[in-house]
Amino acid sequence: VQFRAGVAPGQAKAEEKAAAKLAKAKKGKLKHVYSAVLSGFAAELSDEDVAALRADADVALVERDPVVRMAGTQSGAPWG
Repeated sequence: VQFRAGVAPGQAKAEEKAAAKLAKAKKGKLKHVYSAVLSGFAAELSDEDVAALRADADVALVERDPVVRMAGTQSGAPWG
């Protein structure tokens, strides 16, 4: 979940407070708060809660965590 600009003004405490408030209101389980690159949070939410967050005026974006799979390996990689 990414907040709209100005909702949590780039300070970790403000983002934590806003994220906790939204997750609790939507009965979600707060997993992580983001404040360095973007202002938002990760949470476990029901489909109904996701729909409610998408309609929330303080929310700019809601998206599911992607599934990541390893496609192969590289032997002797120069980067370690």
